[in-house]
Amino acid sequence: MSDRFAVISDPHANLEGLRAVLDDIAALGVAEIICLGDLVGRGPDPVAVVDLVRERCSVVLKGLTEGWVCGEFVPSSSPSTTRSVEWAGQRLREADGADARDRMAWLDARVSFHVRHADAFTHGTPRESMEYIQIAEFGFEQSEHHRTKYEQIHAGFERRLFVGNAHQQLAVVDGSYRSVEGLGRRLATDSQAKTIIGVGSAGWPVDRDRRAGWVLVEDELVSWRRVAYDVTPTVAKIRATPELHDQFARRLLEGI
Repeated sequence: MSDRFAVISDPHANLEGLRAVLDDIAALGVAEIICLGDLVGRGPDPVAVVDLVRERCSVVLKGLTEGWVCGEFVPSSSPSTTRSVEWAGQRLREADGADARDRMAWLDARVSFHVRHADAFTHGTPRESMEYIQIAEFGFEQSEHHRTKYEQIHAGFERRLFVGNAHQQLAVVDGSYRSVEGLGRRLATDSQAKTIIGVGSAGWPVDRDRRAGWVLVEDELVSWRRVAYDVTPTVAKIRATPELHDQFARRLLEGI
């Protein structure tokens, strides 16, 4: 029997983007969904996004914003992002009385690392949940710091590592960056290689392509998918929410 599952990450309170991704997953008949976290912040629908992810995903990991709203830490961030996450936390704590307490307890109980057979899943990296794996790291001669970073990351998983946080779709095979577009958006993973898969963002892509992103896994084959949807309702809700800076609406429109 084929082993099929979906990996999503970083919806960031964008309900329309999340729904588009979940509809695409359902249309392909994929039942198991793993979410890598960052459910809130920036976007206008924190409560609805948390509840929908909780309903549809079999595994949900703790990202930065979950730790933030649960009071574990306050990462260094821009004033606009800080305000958006604090507002999301207020909405989550105030919505629906007892449901709010249950929702916050569920968020607080999330873990930051998950292992499924030979695959590992985390929001950042096995070293640090706030760490990024980004395309820009690979555009120059690699430093000793870079080599040490990836040696330590590779020591933290067996074969495949699925990550979010950077909102980028990418592959790193045995320490070498591979362009998703250059791969034709599909990669047959090698059981002898250490492969890192950046799944992209279900709500906030940053590659000037505003389509929502996710990853489909079918045994050894990894496919990076993008889903077009109408961003204008999300933009309108952001602009109607005083606690959310207009830059979030502009960035969503531009895919940055």
